[in-house]
Amino acid sequence: VKLFWITSRANNCYYCLAHQEYKLLGAGQTDDDIAALDGNWVAATEKERAAYAFTKKLTHAPHQITKADVDALKKHYTPAQVTEILVTVAGYNSTNRWTDGLNIPGETDGGRFKKEGVKADFSTFKTPT
Repeated sequence: VKLFWITSRANNCYYCLAHQEYKLLGAGQTDDDIAALDGNWVAATEKERAAYAFTKKLTHAPHQITKADVDALKKHYTPAQVTEILVTVAGYNSTNRWTDGLNIPGETDGGRFKKEGVKADFSTFKTPT
């Protein structure tokens, strides 16, 4: 979901950003945690930063992905996980482009993402960040 957020932010797909925000809040992320995904990755682990950087580059400049980018992922992930990141992020980019291009309206309520026992407040998106 964090990689989907980074992809959606890079593509300005507000429909997908809204869905990811609900999911991230439901998973216990704070507004500040989510805001940090926009580029302030200091608190992220080295492993996470490698996936985040790859995601951003694959989204903005897929033609510039090199063996070095893949090798940076391989320092932290198995070959199968690297493939999964690549295919998943490529799918997120595709989803962003057709969802945003169709101008699909967002839902008025994210209740379908709410899970039993989740303490996130889904009634507002007003945040200090």
